[in-house]
Amino acid sequence: MADANLSVGYVAKRSGVKVSTLHFYEEKGLIFSWRNQGNQRRYKRDVLRRISIIKAAQKLGISL
Repeated sequence: MADANLSVGYVAKRSGVKVSTLHFYEEKGLIFSWRNQGNQRRYKRDVLRRISIIKAAQKLGISL
């Protein structure tokens, strides 16, 4: 898969969170995406690391 072209479903599956959670994180400015020509969200690969950090912080009790 291209480095800067991860689908929302792929990111959700790899990170273990729901698609709606990704949309929530994006709304809060924690992760970023852009739209392709078909108006689908696309993410860079580094978003997977950001999500893992968010999940780790939540386990420690840090709120968003």
